[in-house]
Amino acid sequence: MNNRPLRGVLARLLLGCVIAAGCSNDPVAPGSPPPPAPIVWNQIRGGLGVGDIHAIWGTSRQNLYAAHAGGILRYDGSAWRAESLPAPLDTLRALWGASSSVVFAGGDGGTILRRAGGVWSAMSSPTGNQIRDLHGTSATNVYAVAATPLYPDTTELLHYDGSSWSRLDARDGVDGNAVFAAGGTAFVVCDAGIVLRHDGTLLIEDTTFYTENLYDVWAASATDAVAAGEFGRILHFDGAAWAPMTSGVGSTLRAVAGNAPDDIVAAGDNGMMLHYDGASWSPVPSGTTNHVRSLWVFPDGTGVAGGDYGSVLMGGGTQWSPRHLGQPFAFEAVWSNRDYYIAVGSGPGGGVVRDRDGFGWSFPEGLHAIAVSGDVLVAGDGGVIYRYTGGAWQKENSPASSTLRGLTALISRFGEPFRVYAAGDDATLLVWKGGAWTQATVPAGAENHQFVDVWAAAIDDVFAVASNATSIIRYDDPYELNGWTIEDTPASAPLLAVSGWRGDVYVASQAGEILFNNGNGWKAMASPVATPLRDIRALSDTSLFAVGDGGVIIHFDGVSWRNTDSGFAGDIMGIWGTDGRSVFATGADGAVLLHND
Repeated sequence: MNNRPLRGVLARLLLGCVIAAGCSNDPVAPGSPPPPAPIVWNQIRGGLGVGDIHAIWGTSRQNLYAAHAGGILRYDGSAWRAESLPAPLDTLRALWGASSSVVFAGGDGGTILRRAGGVWSAMSSPTGNQIRDLHGTSATNVYAVAATPLYPDTTELLHYDGSSWSRLDARDGVDGNAVFAAGGTAFVVCDAGIVLRHDGTLLIEDTTFYTENLYDVWAASATDAVAAGEFGRILHFDGAAWAPMTSGVGSTLRAVAGNAPDDIVAAGDNGMMLHYDGASWSPVPSGTTNHVRSLWVFPDGTGVAGGDYGSVLMGGGTQWSPRHLGQPFAFEAVWSNRDYYIAVGSGPGGGVVRDRDGFGWSFPEGLHAIAVSGDVLVAGDGGVIYRYTGGAWQKENSPASSTLRGLTALISRFGEPFRVYAAGDDATLLVWKGGAWTQATVPAGAENHQFVDVWAAAIDDVFAVASNATSIIRYDDPYELNGWTIEDTPASAPLLAVSGWRGDVYVASQAGEILFNNGNGWKAMASPVATPLRDIRALSDTSLFAVGDGGVIIHFDGVSWRNTDSGFAGDIMGIWGTDGRSVFATGADGAVLLHND
């Protein structure tokens, strides 16, 4: 495992522990409450720890490259994997390849890389400015547009002739964004509606008569080009002049690519995507609300797009659907405080822990649960429990040998750990107090329970649920002698999750049921789903979330449960939040989703 420092986590955890302890257009009738605001989720992390994708390119849907702040990923038709790159490395913003064997990348600080023979190497660059885009017609005819990241603006056009990079020309007072080469001409689009063209000898500035920033350009030939940018602006070049095209939208467009003059796609903010059929532009569904920043279309008309929060879209023409950069592990549980989170999971290689700041740790055992008691505790296969304290992970002396799947902690008013409870397979229930873990004795009838979750309101109010039982195991002995009992519920399917808020306790079932107990017995709530609910989190008596299979996230607003659109198709297994403003959900493919009011 890797004991890298968990920066600033203890201060966050202590604060979080103290805090934790403590759309329709139909008219609204006078005096009636307004309709609830939609709950929006964004996927902020995939299994590879990827943030925004700045550029994407490939030779086919089975050979793709994506550039982001942390490096380059390659997709081989089955999985995305991080490429080995020379260090040190600044943020990469540009990608283009001459073939499957020769690929170029560029980024901040004038960085230019080339992949040949399966190996990336740094190239000598003629600039220290930000490489924003790359394009060419062969491995010996490649262009790059570079610009100063801060005012005053300067744009440079660079060229690679197969031997070395050189500076062809530059313009002061111009902020260039993208380049595309076709028919002996290199088009460069810039802020303020400026377009530069290099005809092999001179850099010409075209007059467009428009002032919107232009962010991308695609050309079928030297006399047929399309540029896209701010406020839905699309311009067409016919070899003589630039003229506006009617996009029908006001959203900023950040990418444009095509297969032919009558098959062009543009995309941009909030997942906006348009298709041009040779006659007009029309909107097409993208399946995402994330900003799209890069597009590439293959010769057969299919394509790939990349954008914020590791978003990847695949499709072509009018048919696109989201994909996410994932690994073969799932984040099964998450803990958070405001905008900071720690997620745990497991996969073929063992357990993983990731935090918001990008730090990651690997463990030989799969991990399934997390709790915070001033320190961070994680638990998993073989009864293992690890504690993060003093800048390192330490293995606890656990009396369990069966897999642990649930953890919960009670914190004193001073922020100190008071009690920690763990639950797992083979009727395993553990209690930590006084610095040691002990095995609890389950009540008669629960000897074969496979516990999956545990939640504590107080030392005399602890609840555990099992994946093979509709009953609840409850501990209600203030003297902590032997107070575990079984409580029956009206659930029709086994219970998978438990949480609570003050005197109210909530459980969720394999059949999508939600039950609650406010001291007057267990009662069913109306649930909008019938799929398994894997986790539930009560933030208050008027704000609860439950998550489950197939991307299900439902919310209770104090009146009723309703579906929210997670935008994620995989199973969601964990959810956590402290104040409702920042709620994190985790699941398959290492996904982390955020709802942030």
